[in-house]
Amino acid sequence: MFRKNEQPSNNQIGGQMNLGLKNKTSRFLLIVLLSTLVSIILHQIHNDPLMDLDSKAQSIVITSGLFPIVASIALATTFGIIGLIFLWIQKHLWGSKLQKGLIFGLSMCGVWIIGMTEAHVLFSLSLFGELYTGFADGVGILLMSVLLGKYFVDDTFKEKKKPQISVMAILSIAIFYLIARYFSYFILNIESAAISAPFATFVWTAALGIWIGFMYTLMDIDKYRTTPFKHAVLFGGIVFGIEWIIFNLFALIFIVTPVSDLIYRSLFDVLGVMIGVYVFSKFVSGHDNKRQSLE
Repeated sequence: MFRKNEQPSNNQIGGQMNLGLKNKTSRFLLIVLLSTLVSIILHQIHNDPLMDLDSKAQSIVITSGLFPIVASIALATTFGIIGLIFLWIQKHLWGSKLQKGLIFGLSMCGVWIIGMTEAHVLFSLSLFGELYTGFADGVGILLMSVLLGKYFVDDTFKEKKKPQISVMAILSIAIFYLIARYFSYFILNIESAAISAPFATFVWTAALGIWIGFMYTLMDIDKYRTTPFKHAVLFGGIVFGIEWIIFNLFALIFIVTPVSDLIYRSLFDVLGVMIGVYVFSKFVSGHDNKRQSLE
């Protein structure tokens, strides 16, 4: 490319860097759009039962006929944000490119599938319909994560040990998630079926809390290279939190519901997860002693 002893100019180097960045950006957007398209196609097979809910007014997005466009843009934007989170944390995950993509994708996929079934508990909608809706979105997230892993992610084996499933971590996160959720149910009075369907509400809440805990141990994001608080913010506030807030706000596309209700439930869910991660990291896993051994 350059003659012998000829050094590339700053302009040439800058041009190559800009071209590389443009290629990466284009590839990232292509993966996000492809994954979004797969989810949209799967949604055509079975609509979300929330679209036909009788107990709440339909959103202006549905009544105006703009639902397909708005929902597609919202889904693509959400996938893009989730993809950026994956690329941001991937160096802190263990495994090959494929393993990292599968771990992250399956973790997020589980949150969407279980999260969708809350509508079954709240509004007695079809359980199959809500499971399928979560599955349709989850497949897109999984596909995106695997493709991003293939083209953007590094193998990480030497720097990290293979993650081990920690029952104590799962319990810590699940318990504090339950506490935060029931605070939201009975103190903040968010919309729930805690009175009308207490058992189903408890099963759903516990199931999501356990999955979040499992997701935490599966990802095993470098908890010993930062403080317990920063680690709690990283996983609870960013990896889980951003996705979960967006997930709950999706309800606005379907039904008329108070935004404050969605914000409260999201933020206190995130807070519960953060506290669970902090307690486990600080008091159960011997975080400080292991961190000092790495310094």
